[in-house]
Amino acid sequence: MNKHIELVKRWIADNDSVSIQELHANFDSAADASDAAAAALSNAIDTCKAACNVVNALEVIVDAAFAADMEAADALVAAQKAFFEKRTPKKELGDNMKITKPKKS
Repeated sequence: MNKHIELVKRWIADNDSVSIQELHANFDSAADASDAAAAALSNAIDTCKAACNVVNALEVIVDAAFAADMEAADALVAAQKAFFEKRTPKKELGDNMKITKPKKS
């Protein structure tokens, strides 16, 4: 168990077993330990917030990369279409480029 609590329990059980100076020193030591724990918790919270900021930044980067990838794909399709249209004589395109329903026979 905690050494600060143990000293107080010992004092409660037998007031003469612990001096007032020991109780004061124990109080100061416990307060210091509490302050250190609070500082450690605060640092942990700050670290967690920083990690969340990194995750948020990564999400923005992934979204931007996805958008750029989609734009690149659209550009590739447009380039392929332009290349095909430029290389294929107009008379060959004719109605073959139109989607039509099959005629009923």
